[in-house]
Amino acid sequence: MGSAGEDRIPPGPVIFACAPHANQFVDPIVVQSKAGREVSYLIAAASLRRPFIGRVARTLNAIGVERPQDISTAGVGSFVCKGVKVTGEGTNFLKQVRPGDTLSIVSKNGAKFSGNVKSVQSNTSIELKKDITNEEGVSIELFEA
Repeated sequence: MGSAGEDRIPPGPVIFACAPHANQFVDPIVVQSKAGREVSYLIAAASLRRPFIGRVARTLNAIGVERPQDISTAGVGSFVCKGVKVTGEGTNFLKQVRPGDTLSIVSKNGAKFSGNVKSVQSNTSIELKKDITNEEGVSIELFEA
């Protein structure tokens, strides 16, 4: 007995998109059992480095993909963001940040924000590609944990 919609899968190479969600480890098993062909999976490279999950994923020919959140590092110091200008105190932006990086930050009240870095002027000065403001359009003071 086939699966619903199985007749709509074309012959030859196909990309099945199974968006990541709570069943991320069950989805590959279901897809593999119903695909009727060899299947390779994308998996977070961090998961490949886990002993059991990595062994199972490699057995299934999984392909590791580095995610930004898995290779991010915490910065030092604190900073204030006003418009596109980020001014730090005790920061080391020249070593820790490059143009194109995403600066992920948490406000003092716990709200999360992120912005793409346009340029790094010094150890205490960054310019973002666009303004990071709260819903009211007011610049907010930010810090890194």
